[in-house]
Amino acid sequence: MLGTTVVMVTHKPEDLEYMDECIFMGIGGFFAYKGDKNSFYSYFKKSNILEIYKLLNSSKTSIYGRNYYLTNSLSPKKNISSNLKLHSMRNINYFSQLFYLSLRLIQRKLNDYESLLVTLLQAPTIALLMSLIFPTINNIVLFFIVISAIWFGTNNSSKEIVSEKSIFTRERMYNQGIFPYILSKLLILTTIGIFQSILFITILSIHFNNNKVVLSKVFVVFSWMSLSIFISSLFGLFLSAISNSSEKVMGIIPIALIPQIMISGVIAKITSSSLIKYFSYFTIARWSTTGLARIQNKIENSISPQIISSLNSLKPTMGDTYESYFKLKNSDFTLEVIVLLLHGLVYFIFIYFSLKIRDIHYRQKINIKF
Repeated sequence: MLGTTVVMVTHKPEDLEYMDECIFMGIGGFFAYKGDKNSFYSYFKKSNILEIYKLLNSSKTSIYGRNYYLTNSLSPKKNISSNLKLHSMRNINYFSQLFYLSLRLIQRKLNDYESLLVTLLQAPTIALLMSLIFPTINNIVLFFIVISAIWFGTNNSSKEIVSEKSIFTRERMYNQGIFPYILSKLLILTTIGIFQSILFITILSIHFNNNKVVLSKVFVVFSWMSLSIFISSLFGLFLSAISNSSEKVMGIIPIALIPQIMISGVIAKITSSSLIKYFSYFTIARWSTTGLARIQNKIENSISPQIISSLNSLKPTMGDTYESYFKLKNSDFTLEVIVLLLHGLVYFIFIYFSLKIRDIHYRQKINIKF
């Protein structure tokens, strides 16, 4: 009678219940065990599957690999030394991990195409709404472009890590790198953010095309919005990395984003003697707003029909800004680029160490000694 052989690769211990035979592979990719699913506990002299995983993740796995090859793979007629040594160093290809992690995330996004479609439609929906509300370009329009970018980036990424907490923990037991894991998230999230920026800026550019003041340097504005989404995606990944559940991270987002609006220097005036001025320097919204104001330096006054400088109109509400420390031209947004990139670097470091600390806590929790 013909049958079917099913081969499955898994790191989930509960999947072993469905197997007839199983294979354990150690560092370097060599066999450490092949046989009945009920015999590997006694073979490894362990009582817990997690203990076996950690054993196979150590240098001692080479002992089991050597025993397997000596007893199963090599002919007894050959004179094989008992001192056979197998290379037990980790052979981790981070570029390969980045590729397959990115591919997996793409497939996951495409499988849930309805959620992906809703994410992409956020941009044109908000842009169309802005077109109905704002007939001309003013500082509020620029500010809403920034806030929309921050929302897109943070919202897109806030569940990415926390929703895969158990998967990431298992894969870390088998040499999953933290850097390729974070970079794969950034690569796909940035791509989604670029599509959102294209839709958003295209609609606004068409809407303001016949005005006295048009959306100038459209490609630069699009690039600036994409950069803001990218930095905000790192911010969202950081919130996801420090959260224990999706519900918790959704509760943190308003606490993290509302201050971006309140102390950006656009909605409310920031006095020079207030500590809020210094707190505002640590927000994405302030730097992204002033950078966009330098790009779109000409706006229409919302009160009287005249063309004014967007950056100069922001200064009364922002108080004493860094303008007093740096001699900057109105069109020079180099400082804003540097500061936003520094924000992103800090968030990346925070994400890395948050995942590293989670990794350490998990290894301490299972508390296995060899």
